[in-house]
Amino acid sequence: MKTLQELTLLDKFLFDEAMDDTETYQALLRIILGDDNFKLLSPSQTEKEFRTAPWLRSIRVDVFSMDVTGTIYNTEMQRKN
Repeated sequence: MKTLQELTLLDKFLFDEAMDDTETYQALLRIILGDDNFKLLSPSQTEKEFRTAPWLRSIRVDVFSMDVTGTIYNTEMQRKN
């Protein structure tokens, strides 16, 4: 087991905790998109689950949010290409 000081954003616990903070997630998207004026409309949600019908399987995304234009952002952490 790792100590808190040994964790990085590649560790699920720290990634979820950091991305659950909307300002942190917005800053990450600003860096990725190269847009200093990027603004989220809805708060970030980690481990968001989507199910279209009760009898179908659901999908779970790592981080989910929407910007002011209505664009939905689904961010998944990947350890490898």
